[in-house]
Formats: sequence, C-alpha cells, structure tokens
Amino acid sequence: MANLRSISQTVSRRFFGRPRRKIALWIALFCVATPWAPPFAEGQDILLPEVVVSATRTPEPLEKIGTTVTVLTQEDLRAAGTDIRDALRQVPGFSVVGQGTRGSTTSVFSRGGESNFNLVLIDGVKVNAAGGDFDFGDLTLDNIERIEILRGPQSALYGSEAMSSVIQIFTRKGRGAPEGDFSFQGGSFETFEEQVSFRFGKGGFGFSLGAGRTDTDGILEVNNEFRNTVVSSLADYSAGDWLKGQFSLRYSDSRNHFPTGSAGDRFDTPDPNQFLDRERLVLAPRVEAQVLPWWRHVLQAGYYKENRFFDDPADAGVDLFGDFQSDTDEERLSADYLWHFGPWPVSQVEARPTLGFAVEKESIDRTSISAGTRTTLDESRTNYAFFTQLRLSFQDRLFFTPGFRVDDNGNFGSAVSPKVPLAYLIPKWGTKLRGVYAEGIKAPTFIEAFGLGTLVGNSNLDPERSRSWEVGFDQDLWGKRARFGFTYFHNRFRDLIAFVGGSGPNFLNIQEAEAKGAEFGLTVSPGFGFTLRGSYTFTDTEVLDDGGLGSTAFIKGEELLRRAKNRGSFQVAYQGKRLRGTLTLLVVGDAKDLDFSSFPSKRVTLDGYERVDLYLSYLLPWKLPGIRAARLQVQAQNLLDESYEEVFGFSTPGATILGGIRLEFGNPKERERDGTHS
Repeated sequence: MANLRSISQTVSRRFFGRPRRKIALWIALFCVATPWAPPFAEGQDILLPEVVVSATRTPEPLEKIGTTVTVLTQEDLRAAGTDIRDALRQVPGFSVVGQGTRGSTTSVFSRGGESNFNLVLIDGVKVNAAGGDFDFGDLTLDNIERIEILRGPQSALYGSEAMSSVIQIFTRKGRGAPEGDFSFQGGSFETFEEQVSFRFGKGGFGFSLGAGRTDTDGILEVNNEFRNTVVSSLADYSAGDWLKGQFSLRYSDSRNHFPTGSAGDRFDTPDPNQFLDRERLVLAPRVEAQVLPWWRHVLQAGYYKENRFFDDPADAGVDLFGDFQSDTDEERLSADYLWHFGPWPVSQVEARPTLGFAVEKESIDRTSISAGTRTTLDESRTNYAFFTQLRLSFQDRLFFTPGFRVDDNGNFGSAVSPKVPLAYLIPKWGTKLRGVYAEGIKAPTFIEAFGLGTLVGNSNLDPERSRSWEVGFDQDLWGKRARFGFTYFHNRFRDLIAFVGGSGPNFLNIQEAEAKGAEFGLTVSPGFGFTLRGSYTFTDTEVLDDGGLGSTAFIKGEELLRRAKNRGSFQVAYQGKRLRGTLTLLVVGDAKDLDFSSFPSKRVTLDGYERVDLYLSYLLPWKLPGIRAARLQVQAQNLLDESYEEVFGFSTPGATILGGIRLEFGNPKERERDGTHS
C-alpha cells in the first residue's frame, strides 16, 4: 500500500504522457458529441419525472416546480465513492473548494454566493453552525438514499442560512426482505474505507442501519492524517395514509491533522502537531397525520450538536505566539409544525395552501486558550417564525406557488422573506418554462453578534440579505430520452457583514455584491444501459460596495474570490448486467484568490484545470451461500494526475486509485418479489 501513490502516478504518466489537456479535450468532445448522434432503435430508456420534497416541503413532481432543482440519486452517489465533495462537484452552479487532502476544510459556493449561504439539512434538520458555516470535509455518503439541491434563495420556507441554496440529505430507508452490504477498499496515500449497512421492511415498518470508517495518511509528508467514523440509522412506520412517522440518527467522529496555516503547504512551515477533532450528532423525529381528507399535519423536530476541539501546541520555529487551543460546543433544538390543506378544486383551478410555524434555539459554549490567556463565549438565541405558501394549479399546466416567511430573531429582530416560483408546461412540445423571484436572509454568527476576547460584537446587526430572480426552461427531446435545461440567474447580496478594526463594534453591515450568470444542462439516455450528462455554468461576480475598508479580499469593481467564471462537467455512465462504470470530466476555469504568504495579502490568479475521475464495478460470477452478489470496485480520481489548486498555496491529490470489493447480502428472489433494487 505504501507504494500505491507512486505506482498510480507512474501508470497515469506512462499511459497518458504529458499532453493531458489534449486527452481531456477529446473526452469532453466525446461526451458532448455522442448525444447528437442518431438515437438507438432499441433498448432505449425514457427519462421519467422525479418527485422532490424540499422545494415545497411536500412530495411534488419536478415538472410542476418553478425552482431549479438537482437530485443526486443512488447511482450518482455510488460513482462518487464515499466523499460528498465529489458528488457536489457535478451540480450546476456549484463551486466546491477544498484545502487539500481528504478531510480538509471544504466550502461550497452556489451561484456566486458566500460559502455560508448554503442551508444543509439531514432528514429535515439544520446542521449548519449558527450563522451559516458548514464544513463538507468530513461529511460522507454513508447510508444516504438521495440528495436534493435547490438553487437560489429559499428563506421563504427555511429561514436563515438559505441565502443561495438548500442541500437536503435523506437517509436510506428499509424496504422489503432483509438485505445488507459490506464494502472494503484501499489504495493511494494509505487510504482505507470500510462500509457496512443493513435494511429491512415488513408491513408498515422499515429500518436501516449503516456504519462507515475512513482512514488516510494524506498527501503531505508531515501531520496530514484523517480518521472518520460514521453511524446512521432510520426507522419509519406507516399506518396507511392517515399516520406516518420516522426517526433518524446520524453521528460522526473525525480527527483531521493538518500542518498548514492560511498560506498553505507551499508557503507555511509545516506544523507537526496541529489537529481538529469534530463530533456531530443529528436526531430527526418526524410525524405526519392526515386528520381530515383535506387537512394534513406534519411535525418535524430536530436536535443538532457539534463539538469542535482544536489543538495547536507550541512548536519551536513554527508557533511564534505560543500554543493555542479551543473547545466549542454548538447546540440547536428546533421544531417545525406544518398544516397542508387541500386539494381544493374550484372550476379549473386547484389550490393547496400550507401554513407553518417554527421555533429554533441555538447556543454556543466556547473556551479558547492562547499563550495562557483564556477567553470564553457562552450565549444563546431563539428564533420564532411563521411561513405560508399557496400552490395553485391551472388546468394542470400553469403552476404558481407564492409564499413568504416572517422570522423574529433574538439578534436581528424581524425579517420577511418572499418567494414567487412559476412553472408553465407545454405538453405538445415537451417544454417547461419557469421563473422565480426570491429573497433570502442569514443571521449573524455568535462572534459577530456577541464578540469574543478583544473582538467587540454588534447587537444591532441586521441579517445579511439576498435578492434573486431567474428564468429558464427544460426541454424534452427524442421522446423523453433526452432533456436539456437552461437557467439565467441574477443575485444581489446586500447588508453583508464585514470586520472593521478599532475600538468597536468590530462588525458592521456595510458591503454589497452581485452575481449573475447562466447554467446549461443536458441528460441523454440513448439505451443499452448508457446515460450521458453534461453541464456548464458561467458565473460573473462583482463587488458593488466594499464598505471603504480597502481590503484586498473585497475590492469594489473586482470579482469575488474562488468563484471560477467558467465551470463544466461531462459524464458517461454505463449500467450493464455485470459491469457498471462512470467516467467524469470536470473542467474549471481561472479564479481569483489571495496569497497569504506575504502581508498585506495580494490578489493572485488560480489557473484552471481539468480533472478526470473513473468508477468501475464488476459483478463476479460467484455463487456463495448467503451472498447475493460480489462486486469488484475501482475508484480512480484525478486519473490524468493533473496538478492544480482550489485554494492558493494548498496542494491537491495527484492520481489516486482505490480498489476493493463489495458484498451484497439478501435473497434475490425475495428482492424481485418486493420490487426493490439497489
């Protein structure tokens, strides 16, 4: 295993040589050109409409929704392995930025918004830190059924943090006869991954349980290990349409060793002992009751706790200001109570109103010790909200869903967030026209509101706000074997909170920016097990008001950092009787960043790059007692060994190869009788 890294890099160079960009271009042309070839005459698949929950908080066919939605399915997630970052890289409008190896700090920028403008939910429960921050570095795909992604502001339904997107993760449910799977793979950088899961369902009851473990020594020679353990479970029960309930749990415990500061491994002196421990716990009980044919109650409760322990002992020649240690506990209790009414038909119009009430209490308990000096932060705040939406359907062709939410927050007071989506179907042409106007909010962080140590907080801060509009269309082609989508978006971000030096307060709402652009997507199912996908996003960002601070990170008239203007992905997936595979090409253009190796930091350009990933799974012709299927798996990332940076100064992994086996347990005959599939 110790030599797998050098072996994989040697193999990639031997086969592909120096002109990697030329090969990547040929792959891109193949992925783009193939859909325009004549469709196969037999064995063709039809792209079926999906049902999503997140857009209206009730199951709704995707074709009736004006919001831009992406659904990552089981096959999409399997092709990404266990790392959610690789799954999110394929989403139009998303820029995924990591600071190096597996487990490192990872941010998502959606449609030009800040990294803390994305609301992340697990089974309906918010898992962001207070004020929006969420690190995707240790979030895995263990026991996940699907991920629904809404782009644009969604505060009308979800409140704070939903400024530019909502990412909702659904735990896998148990259905049918007992089944399970176990997988093991290992490879480059002394990486080992193990996963095990079990599921079953009988009558109205279902249960799933999963566990996963990741170990890697990282890409750097000093202090770069990452260890992560995940346990998740979901139990659900249905007594028919009138009563449904479920309870899910997800727990993770990770330790990330990293020797870098803000300048990255290229410029920082390696720190041999710095690390971050993080524990996350999510509890998500939910109950639905259809008390009358036209009146459904939904209660979604939630508990989220995160502990972050950061330790940087004083090492000679590295930590010039001595040791630093911080221990942070953040906790959130929440409850959403919804009333769904209808459907109420009136002539050719169908109305389905929703009323909702929400309460959320957040608290933080943080202790920091720097060179013997101790600082503490122990605060809490409560948010109450009322929200409503009205889903109107005209002749089952025009769908209009206006709504708004009123939040009353212990920090910023009251805020109103409207949203007006519209969708219109032209069945004869296979066309959907859509558009949305929406506004979003984000509460201040605890430090911005209350301060910490010498930082003076500001209790009079307003929430940060976004105002967005978008228009687009989706077009079915070749008898619904292909679908093309286009969206133009325009976002305005105002009342952005900036740090201001001096005696305080050190945080003020004084900055403003905008982002506009276009998203293109094409999916083709030509038959014989193939699916072809391509997407391209153009994002143009600009600082409108820098608050007069003169910071190189936020300059009036300049673009925002780490948002590439051009980004695209191309994918060929195959699913046969024995062989499954996905070839993915990610193309990212130049972006602006900061060089922190000097003071003051200066603006630099991150060069664009191309990255090729490959996933293969082969069903072995074995017949073993108790084993339904045995599959060999290979996961190759950055197959062409491209050298690139997502954050200036931070190296990224070269060619990485993981290989192993996946065993699936269960009775195939029972599985066919239940109609379930993996």
